[in-house]
Amino acid sequence: MPTELHSLENLPEEAQSFWDEAIQRQDKISAFASGRSWFTLMSGENPDARVVVTHSDDAGTCRVLIPLMDRTWTLALSLLGKVLSRQELKVLKAGGGDLVENSADPGGLADAIRETLQRKPEAAALWFEHVADESRFEKLVSCARDAGCFRHILFRRLPHYRFILPATWDECRALRSSKSLGRIRSKENALARELDAPLELVELRRYDEWLTHRDRVESIVEQSWQAQLLGQGFKVEHVRGSAEAGHLRGFLLVAKGQPVAFTLYYAGEETMISGVLAYDRRYGKHSPGTVLFLRTLEYLYANDPPKYLDFGEGDAEYKRQWQNDEIAVNSILLVRNSFRLRALFLAFKCCNWIDRTTRSLLLSCGLDRVLVRRLKRD
Repeated sequence: MPTELHSLENLPEEAQSFWDEAIQRQDKISAFASGRSWFTLMSGENPDARVVVTHSDDAGTCRVLIPLMDRTWTLALSLLGKVLSRQELKVLKAGGGDLVENSADPGGLADAIRETLQRKPEAAALWFEHVADESRFEKLVSCARDAGCFRHILFRRLPHYRFILPATWDECRALRSSKSLGRIRSKENALARELDAPLELVELRRYDEWLTHRDRVESIVEQSWQAQLLGQGFKVEHVRGSAEAGHLRGFLLVAKGQPVAFTLYYAGEETMISGVLAYDRRYGKHSPGTVLFLRTLEYLYANDPPKYLDFGEGDAEYKRQWQNDEIAVNSILLVRNSFRLRALFLAFKCCNWIDRTTRSLLLSCGLDRVLVRRLKRD
């Protein structure tokens, strides 16, 4: 039962057919994020940064296919919002369907994972970011110990919201009460008054459009929680391939040329998948992200609308309010079993426990906000 590592460009025809057939079994919203085009977008322009692992049975039939890409995962030790330490780990992140399997058994998957880590000694872990809760794959991942790994659950049963767009803007708008929409419009008006300028929505599709607004986009993404907590910035150059392939749509809310909020979507197969959301925190009380979303949604109905919006993981309020399709997902790291990595993840778990316990105690004493603000200033 051999395990083989292939480049995407030299993937055997049988494996390509296996991948395509597996996509056909998935729901329409997941199709774009399961295919080779999505894997290419996520893995970047460097062919050496991606590998496709296949595992076959005794008859030579492909049973497991795992598209993997090189990534750096940040393990942040934090307390009450203050980052104490960051550790950068090289991981192999599954993309393009996470795992495509057909009648796979835990032993076969364990062999595939173990052999992959043996051939990729620089990788600390395999990262499966999107694992449907109570799915067959989740049960297969229980093979971690047999693969010479230990499991680290990044999150469990996190809601993954999706939105199937109605046929017209009027039908879409009718999903929300006039009172609810009125509150968003009131926030939009208040934001415009504070900025003393009308709000303008700018769509970015062609790469030259991204370059024109590069400074605005990169500066506002620096204020996102990913950048603040994990140090994950954003460079327009990194999405050049996606933009030139026509798979990128960005929306920038500006006033007098000043960026107020920004969102990025990956587009394909009648689907738009949320990638980045950032806003100027000085205007957080006006919910600029929600204002941007409503403006974007209205704009889309007049300008090449998708059939589906995939909000991704996370429990943000605007996602809950607009979603009409929901699944629960898990994010799992299968970490190479070594003393150093065991100790590192134990420290991470201990720090999280201290953080949760401290927050609970502060909350019970009514001192949480005061002490958090003081810690952040130090």
